Amino acid sequence: MAENEKAAAEAVAEKSVKKKAGRPKGSKNKRQARRVKGGAGKRYDAETKAAILAATEGKSLAEAHIAAVEAGYKGSPASLYQMIHNAKKKKGKRGRPKGSKNIVSTPKPDRLVKPSNNGLSAIDTIISREVQSRINAAANDAIRELEKLIK
Repeated sequence: MAENEKAAAEAVAEKSVKKKAGRPKGSKNKRQARRVKGGAGKRYDAETKAAILAATEGKSLAEAHIAAVEAGYKGSPASLYQMIHNAKKKKGKRGRPKGSKNIVSTPKPDRLVKPSNNGLSAIDTIISREVQSRINAAANDAIRELEKLIK
């Protein structure tokens, strides 16, 4: 009986060792094991991905998928398209370029009304015309009164 229990304990120990052998250290399940293996969201190592991208270059999507599967790709044509598209993107730093400085705006001079021919501004011209018209009207009234007196 002791031998049977010992053998059963050894079998259980072997099973647990076999389960853990396929997963990287610190992973709890297959999904987490995949993440731990290549990093966050990485399914292929750099060499395999480079081989897949090299095999797909310059081909239609259907031909590229066949070539990629031969190079070790395990996904669908749509995800292959996404992989190729993302590999072509330029990944630059977002935001303000290094070394750029704030542009300091120079203060603009007060906008004056352009002077007219006689050196007066437009407002001064309007005022001088109004004054001149009132003076002329008063002078004409005075001349009329004098003409009435003379007659």
